[in-house]
Amino acid sequence: MRQLQIRLILRWAGILFFVGFAFVGAGCSTGTILASHEPMHPNDRPVTLKAVTTGNVDRIEFRVQRFALEFDGLTWAETALTPVLYIWACDPPGSVKSLTCSHELAFSGDGQIVEFHARAVYPGGGHADEVYRFASGDFPIEGMPVPVRMKRRPENGIDIVFVPHTNLVPADDPDALTFRTHLDDIVDGTLFEYEVIRNNRALYNFWYSPIAVDFDAEDCNSLDDPLGIELESIADISMYVHYESKRNCALGAKLTTELWYDKSVIHELGHALAGLRDEYSVSTSTYGPRNHMPNTFGSKAECEQEAPLLGLSPARCQLSTPVFNFWRIDPTGADGCMMGPSQHLSWSDFGPACTRRFNWRYSQCLQGDCIASPDDTDGGAEMPKEENEPRL
Repeated sequence: MRQLQIRLILRWAGILFFVGFAFVGAGCSTGTILASHEPMHPNDRPVTLKAVTTGNVDRIEFRVQRFALEFDGLTWAETALTPVLYIWACDPPGSVKSLTCSHELAFSGDGQIVEFHARAVYPGGGHADEVYRFASGDFPIEGMPVPVRMKRRPENGIDIVFVPHTNLVPADDPDALTFRTHLDDIVDGTLFEYEVIRNNRALYNFWYSPIAVDFDAEDCNSLDDPLGIELESIADISMYVHYESKRNCALGAKLTTELWYDKSVIHELGHALAGLRDEYSVSTSTYGPRNHMPNTFGSKAECEQEAPLLGLSPARCQLSTPVFNFWRIDPTGADGCMMGPSQHLSWSDFGPACTRRFNWRYSQCLQGDCIASPDDTDGGAEMPKEENEPRL
């Protein structure tokens, strides 16, 4: 998270979110667990808690604890409303190879934070856990983004704030209900579908802006900040989400994307978060190699030198033409790299060079630098292309 710029936010963030668990194994744990909930900001609606586990598992257990947020005129504080409550278990006869569990729960009252703890229990007593927090009820901090999945202190995590377009928030729905009900589609249904994000989700915090913006998705220079200094203080990445099919962009820490199209979400996040370069050549693509763990190369020799470090043959190096001359090594084709010409194909994912860059970015965050990568002064800027590419 960026350096917080106002004292109130700093005090609030330091008090509120202290959960930093990822996967916690004990005993003879043999798998992992992925927890989720929907809607991600339940407000006055019931919430469905969910978890899926891998490995030979005995059961899944759910626990929750609720906290109230209070404001004394200067600082925000939290007060435990309940102890940790064991609320549900999915316990099939004997052990199973995988298990999916869900349970609907209703919370009453505004200004609450819910801590959700999902545990997979394995034969022999080992277990895997996932713990995170989310807001419930009307969020009492006016002008602040609303937390919907918090794993770490904001200053020690990668904080992504979703900003809805007004076309996702009808005029007769001022509390952004329409957008809120689709937040899990972005997080669980899109971001966590890609391994390089899902396997490192303990580093991520997710928020959304309660205020919608009428923005031009094809012009990142014109993106307005609906929350002013509060959004700037929280967001490492501001993801402006819209509905219409557009030529999206990424510039610095801001990007635009369709709500419904996963390839745009992931491609633009690759630019904004990891500083990845385009691996295809068009008139306005970003192609210059990075100083650290690049995914494009300035010469064939540089590409061939990096190939063994990526577990690839130097023969994989390709010259990208005709607009720019740069070299790439990530695969193309039906299962090619998300940043290359295969972006819009159904099985595209991040290739080895792009994945390495992401992992380097994560290592920087774990060392306390969760802001923009030091060699990314332009943030991997990608301006809109002049032509729409086919969506396959």
